[in-house]
Amino acid sequence: MATIDDALFSYRRLNLLGFALSGCGLAYASISLAPVLEGIDCGLCAIARASLLGLSILFVIAFLLNPWVTGQRILAFIALLIAAAGMAASVRYHWLSASFAPNECSLGLDALEGTPLFQTHIAPYLPTGTECIPPSWQFYGLNLADVAMLLFFLLILIASRLLLRRPPARRTYF
Repeated sequence: MATIDDALFSYRRLNLLGFALSGCGLAYASISLAPVLEGIDCGLCAIARASLLGLSILFVIAFLLNPWVTGQRILAFIALLIAAAGMAASVRYHWLSASFAPNECSLGLDALEGTPLFQTHIAPYLPTGTECIPPSWQFYGLNLADVAMLLFFLLILIASRLLLRRPPARRTYF
């Protein structure tokens, strides 16, 4: 079985790479897409941006603190959950943009809307609009949902590598 060079995929380098990817994705979504997103209240876009912000914060905290093995795995598991939530939002956005109703971009929380917990604690923080970004925006032939899925896929790979990586064994000479 081939061994993976752990120096190339060290804990700090993977966290720095995750921070760079999520930070660049967040910066691009905030700066370059601001004219495109002007006046569009897209709930799925807000979830994707919140996921990128959470991942950026988590990766930079993990990079700076460099905790022990248990802390590394806890932070990697939280990063994996946040990246999976962002991936789910981008997959739903891709599915809705490929369907026959391209202008409706709902969050899919219709079953929860009648519950009092949802109305008092969750609904005030979610965007109320159901508009989507027009599918005319493309980057190398990929629309925004495809680029977001690719970015979250890479972040899931980084988080899973952080979660499954085994730290080097400590050498004792006594």
